[in-house]
Amino acid sequence: MLSLVLALSLLQTPPPEPAPELTPPPDAPVVAPDLMPGEVPQPLPYRTPPPPDQPVRRVLLSTAAGAAGGAAALGISLALTTCFGSCISKFDSNFANMALGALLVTGATFAVHQLLGGGGEITLPFLASLAVMFAASLIAPVIDSTTPNVQLLTTAIGAVPAALAAALILDATSHMGGTRARW
Repeated sequence: MLSLVLALSLLQTPPPEPAPELTPPPDAPVVAPDLMPGEVPQPLPYRTPPPPDQPVRRVLLSTAAGAAGGAAALGISLALTTCFGSCISKFDSNFANMALGALLVTGATFAVHQLLGGGGEITLPFLASLAVMFAASLIAPVIDSTTPNVQLLTTAIGAVPAALAAALILDATSHMGGTRARW
């Protein structure tokens, strides 16, 4: 009820009159606000243009980094799953290598792609890398079924195509954002 009374009382008050517009006298000198009388405006400093976009170089270097990430994933998964030949692993080492390989391939590819001036989204390249590494993990046991060799084959078959797929998707999605800021 109180709010209704307040609204009705505010509706009955007249609106405030606008302030009279101040105009300078017609004989007043016109001076730019940032210049002093007698000062000459300085030209803007020359700004160097950004370097030309080199997508082929960026994709190739990102692919190489992704392949190195696959090799690092192989080393980590061999160290964690085979116990250096002294014990039997308690989980599927081929799956562990595939999952870790997809993660490190995409991460290394993304990091180098960003350093070289690319943008792009990380989700689609990760899914593509995961699909390629999964296909490689399905092919590798058919070729050789011993545990360390399956991991080696999964990485050898899947790391470079997964890195290439991730780099190409990163480069394709880097131009979708327009002029958005990159990290």
